[in-house]
Amino acid sequence: MKKRKNITTQDRERWTSDWKKHWNKGIYKPFIRTEDVYSYGTKHRALGIRSRRVHHFLSRNEYLFFLKLEFDSSVSEVYEQFPLLPVARTSEIAAELNIKHPKYIRTATNMVMTTDFLVTLTSGENRAYSIKPRSAIKNSRTVQKQFIEKYFWESKGVDWNIIYDDELKIQRIWNLDLIRAHAILPIDLTPARELWLNNFTNLIKEEHFARTSTLIEETARLIGLNKSQSSALLLHSLWNGDLSINFDRPLAFEESPAQLMLFRNVKN
Repeated sequence: MKKRKNITTQDRERWTSDWKKHWNKGIYKPFIRTEDVYSYGTKHRALGIRSRRVHHFLSRNEYLFFLKLEFDSSVSEVYEQFPLLPVARTSEIAAELNIKHPKYIRTATNMVMTTDFLVTLTSGENRAYSIKPRSAIKNSRTVQKQFIEKYFWESKGVDWNIIYDDELKIQRIWNLDLIRAHAILPIDLTPARELWLNNFTNLIKEEHFARTSTLIEETARLIGLNKSQSSALLLHSLWNGDLSINFDRPLAFEESPAQLMLFRNVKN
């Protein structure tokens, strides 16, 4: 789709009608895609590990927050760029707050506002999140639009939260970014997964103060893999929760399992 410009009410209604049609069929399409808009941030797309659909992020910060959501086992669904519909409702809230409703650039057409993330938990609860640079709170217009968004969700009984960029640029999320690439194993490694996990677990119990990198190599030797394959299985096991580690520290595998707080999870 071309960048959205010179937007009319008819354009807006066509887009919302198309979005609703898919939503009612159980198909989620983000209301704004990376190709639809200009962005001052780094736009990003990623294939969801669980959703198996392409997610669209309008900034690097949104992608970092997505990593956190995708790793969280209490999260069932992640809907990014979720529209606040109907526009009549956000217009009503804006009027109540004595705030000008956002309009499409160089038009008099009220914009379809969106929330960066609407998240459904496994409990069935919904939560909405807005992702913003910390500096955004200095911009009065940005704050006004956040108030409209907040009131929209709270009127629906949905908890609304704002997440700032400095809450995302932390070691835990850098680590998730690193291991996510190994969330899905190559087909040729899948049969070795359980055997590798059992052997590696035995080694970290027996040699809890040895270098983790040494144990990765030793496990590879025991089951006939190379070090790269063994490392991939370790990162996969961390993403999938078979192994736990202190994610608040760099994943320095020259350290021991004791230093990394690396151990196998017991699953029911």
